[in-house]
Amino acid sequence: MSGWKGLNRVEHVTDEGRSGRPSTSRTQDHIDRADAMIREDRRITVSKVSAHLDISIGSAYAILHDDLGYR
Repeated sequence: MSGWKGLNRVEHVTDEGRSGRPSTSRTQDHIDRADAMIREDRRITVSKVSAHLDISIGSAYAILHDDLGYR
């Protein structure tokens, strides 16, 4: 098994910055509008927020949970 030398070494890999289109869904305007929608109707669904703001369900979920802290 002398051909297996160096398998336990650690290499450090870093990710370089990427160019491309910036996120346009999680803007402060969308966050504010979603918060207003929640305050108006506490039972509104993520799907309805998504449809009203014309963003993906994943982005709406991220706004509600990550940005606004709703469960």
